[in-house]
Amino acid sequence: MSDTRDTQGDDGASRRRQFMRHPSDMPITFRRRAGLSSGLTNLGEGGLCFRSACAFELGDELELAIPVLGDESHFQGWVAWTRKRADGYDIGVSFCSTEEAHRARMVEQLCRIEAYRQDVQQAEGRNLSSEEAAVEWIAKFAADFPDC
Repeated sequence: MSDTRDTQGDDGASRRRQFMRHPSDMPITFRRRAGLSSGLTNLGEGGLCFRSACAFELGDELELAIPVLGDESHFQGWVAWTRKRADGYDIGVSFCSTEEAHRARMVEQLCRIEAYRQDVQQAEGRNLSSEEAAVEWIAKFAADFPDC
């Protein structure tokens, strides 16, 4: 049912690396959308990658919801690429606007900071505040975080 070809041909691996990988231990919900404008496949580079048990068609329009710090952020995008895995699919979503991509990048950073805070608590027994975790995460990882 799903076309799992990369939309970018031979350089597909480098294209996939431009997509932020959502942490697998942080929740994300999604649903197919109808009614988004056509021609979305011409929009910008990069996006978000997440793992799914469901297959999607290239070009499927999605609404993503990412809960972080007691709130939920919603994003609209389209399936730019898929890759079959033994346990499901990697789904690459490009966003419908530059603003959506920038907002998603900020939310993904918050997800990574929260995951870092939890990892430090479990591995080292240190209870960091969100602000303390942010300072440490930024110093260690922000330079390697993908741009939009």
